[in-house]
Amino acid sequence: MPSRVKTAELKAKQLKANATTEAKNLKNQIIKHLKMGKSNLAWLETQVKKAPSREELQAQWEKSKKKYSEAKTKYNDYEKKVREYIDENPKKALAMATAAVILVGSVVTAFRKK
Repeated sequence: MPSRVKTAELKAKQLKANATTEAKNLKNQIIKHLKMGKSNLAWLETQVKKAPSREELQAQWEKSKKKYSEAKTKYNDYEKKVREYIDENPKKALAMATAAVILVGSVVTAFRKK
């Protein structure tokens, strides 16, 4: 009988030690998550404080519209040049288009999931 009592006491000590270790680990995890939350809140606060004003957003919008207009103009110019080149050199244009299609097809085939 005494050995059963000792065994039970040893198991109780082990369970208590395990519970203490788990409690410490849990406490450390909670502290870690609280620190992460605090740093995330601090980051969010800085982001909100430095958010652009309405005037700045309006200025950025106008700048973006101007850049879009310039890009559209350049695109139209390039499109016109390409059409002229195609009219002047139809065989070269066809060869270039064929090469582009082959290249795109091989790249797509190479990256396609099997």
